[in-house]
This record gives sequence, structure tokens and C-alpha cells, in this order.
Amino acid sequence: MQKLLYICRRNLQNNINSLSMKKFYSLFIAAVLCLQASAVGVFEIPSGSKIVFAPGNLQYQAGTDTWRFAEHQYDMIGAGNAHIAADYNGWIDLFGWGTGVNPTAASQSNDDYTAFSDWGANAISNGGNEANLWRTPTKEEWNYLVYSRSGDSRGSATVNGVHGYIFLPDDWTLPDGVSFNPSPDKWEVNMYSEAEWNIMEQAGAVFFPAAGVRDGKDVKEVDNQGDYWSATPSYSAFALRMEFVQGSTNTGVYDRYIGRSVRLVRDYDGTEAIGEVPSDQVQCTKMLRDGQLLILRNDKTYTAQGAVVK
Repeated sequence: MQKLLYICRRNLQNNINSLSMKKFYSLFIAAVLCLQASAVGVFEIPSGSKIVFAPGNLQYQAGTDTWRFAEHQYDMIGAGNAHIAADYNGWIDLFGWGTGVNPTAASQSNDDYTAFSDWGANAISNGGNEANLWRTPTKEEWNYLVYSRSGDSRGSATVNGVHGYIFLPDDWTLPDGVSFNPSPDKWEVNMYSEAEWNIMEQAGAVFFPAAGVRDGKDVKEVDNQGDYWSATPSYSAFALRMEFVQGSTNTGVYDRYIGRSVRLVRDYDGTEAIGEVPSDQVQCTKMLRDGQLLILRNDKTYTAQGAVVK
């Protein structure tokens, strides 16, 4: 985490000396977008280390060779993945296994997906914008989240009209103004508006949209099923993935050529302080408090959106 925070801070400070306040604010917002990945929940895994999930599913645009995280955790491309091609200018978010160096691969032969190239080795434009800051979850990590943690820590949900699955982080405390029913049988048991989900997200909840799967250029099960890759191969033609449908979730090994979602993770070292950035004669301090990015300026504390924190 320290490396990600350093990069975000450096990108801002490299241009800070001659800034007007207007320009400083623009650069600060860019830094906020870069650091949004720090505002999601922390999960301790069996090795004793901790991870955090990216703030949205991974997306790719071939026309500009750009990687990014979805703007919201509930965002998904859906049917647009049928246009996957090296010359396609739209965004895609369903990938064959290990296609970090060839994300537009759409072959329906497992023989074309023998080598794993981690998507996290790429520079993610709104996730630090440098290579190797992120990685794909392993089989052990998915199995732990699905099978070893309490059943009270996960469940089906509908967020801003999108079906999906919620995992709650360690040390979860339900915030005021929302409810959570673990392991429900229906999407509609846990239903959140955009505003309600913002409350859950600020408390560290992680949402995986049911983004469907892609078989060649045939996109299926959008809003009915979620499939998320691991970095772990199985036999010569398969790899492990985490899957959920309404009311249940599991892990298993399936064909590598099927296009599935990718939610990257990074290792977490507990760093909280982000650093100080001078602007004109005013000292601004960025910090994380309870997973929320805040800025301290002139003895007042603001959210990233500019609201005063009481």
C-alpha cells in the first residue's frame, strides 16, 4: 500500500510548485481518484497477511490500450463484451484466463490460454497507473472467502438495480441507515439504492456484480451469474474461478477460454497516513479514517467531495 500511496502523492507533488488553487484542486481530485482503491474493506487471509479488493471490476479499451477499474463496484459492461476485438474502441470486462498481455483473446480453445499473464502486471489508469501494484486472487484466497469465513459475512444483493454478491470485511460494523441479511436466497432481500450502497461501501463492504460470462463472442447470464477468475491453474485446460448465482456461491475449475470478470487485489500493510501536500501558503493533509479518504485544511476536515466533516 505504501508504494501505491507514494505514487499518487508523487504524481501530485511533481506539479505542485507553481499551482493556482484551481489547478491544485484539479490535481487533488486526480489523486483522490487514484487513492479510491484504499477505501475498500480489509480481509485477512490464511497466511496471516491482509488484502483489499480493487474498487471495481477490471476493464480494458483496446483502441487506447488502457486499463481501468470500473467507476463503481456495481458497474459492468454486459452485452458490449460481444464486440471484443483488437480494433474495438469500446470497453470490455470479461476476459479469458490469464490474458493480461492479450486481453482481446476470444478463441474458444483452451490450448490458446496455457500461460498465465497477471492482469495486475499492467498499469491501471485509476489504480496507481504503474505496473505490478495489483494482482489476481489465488485459489486459496477465494476458497477462504467462500468456505472458511462466517456465513454472516456474505450474501446476495441488489445494488443500484444490479444483482450481485456482497462480501463483508474483517471487523465489520453495520453502519446506521442500512441493513444486511446474510446468505439470503433472493437478490431482493438485500436491496440498496445508490445512496444506501455508498454507506455500505464507506464501511468497507465489497460488491461483485453478476456480470455474466462470454463464450467466444456470445455473452450470457448477465445480471444472473457472476464468475471471477483466480490466478490458479488446474490441469492443462482449466483454472479456478469463484462463481455465484442467486442465493449461493462456490469455487470450482472450468474452461480457461470462457470470458469471466476480474477483480484484482493488493496486499495491505495497515498504512493509514497518506501525507501532506502544500498549496500556496496552506498546508493540506490527506488521511484515511475508517476507510474514508479525507483532507485536513485550515483546521477543518473535508470529504473528497468537499463536504465538511462534522
